[in-house]
Amino acid sequence: MSVVDDQLGDRDAGEDERARLNRLLRRRSLRAPPNFLHDEKGDASAKAAIVGFTNTLARALGPHRIRVNAIAPGTVLTERQRQLWFRTEAQVEAARAAQCPPDLIAPDDIANLALFLASDDSRLITKQTISVNAGVL
Repeated sequence: MSVVDDQLGDRDAGEDERARLNRLLRRRSLRAPPNFLHDEKGDASAKAAIVGFTNTLARALGPHRIRVNAIAPGTVLTERQRQLWFRTEAQVEAARAAQCPPDLIAPDDIANLALFLASDDSRLITKQTISVNAGVL
């Protein structure tokens, strides 16, 4: 039994290991750890693990011309973020004031970077963790 089996239980009909791993990653990425707002050590450890994993995969897959990068988004102002954390205009303005350019980070900003990294224009960009954080001060 693999780690994926431990986390997901029985296989769905016709589901291969890659699909199961993707399902696990989706589940894990949607859950906040206990004491999420107060667990900076866990958050920092998880981020460091992503950077290390990105570097390791890039070295292993580079000879096959497979690029591996990570995107580290800042505070992306989605509807959910507005409902949970940025309920007032003053909170939005405080986030804006903490950035270098005054534009708020939108989901399209992250998507555009992902599209660029997937394109041939980034053919020699690998083993990078790119922050999209509007230069948070």
